[in-house]
Amino acid sequence: MRFTVRGGPGALRPAAARTVRAALAAGLDPARGADLELAVHEVLANAHEHGNGADPCRPIDVEVVAEPTGWLQVHVRDAGVGGAPGAVAAEPGTRGRGLVLAAGLVDRMAVERTPGSTSVTLAVQSR
Repeated sequence: MRFTVRGGPGALRPAAARTVRAALAAGLDPARGADLELAVHEVLANAHEHGNGADPCRPIDVEVVAEPTGWLQVHVRDAGVGGAPGAVAAEPGTRGRGLVLAAGLVDRMAVERTPGSTSVTLAVQSR
């Protein structure tokens, strides 16, 4: 399932919930739903604020893919240039820990930055 998120911060929580509904329909263990929803929300918030410069008109693309191997992947891609290469977390006590939090809630996470977009893939074992 693929969809595009626009509209700023108010659109992020419903988009995270929609992502989890698609993941559950694709076989995600319901016990993992809340963790995945929080991870997706954190990644969407980063995409909106950092990748898209908080511009509610810029799209964030979301795709949920169920692999035959039992892995479920959520791909989130923003329309901006993202943060500095290698930047994952801020110093303790400051903002900027969204990707660290997201990574701790899923089985695997990958970040790919290219000129013009940042893609984050969250992966969970669905069985």
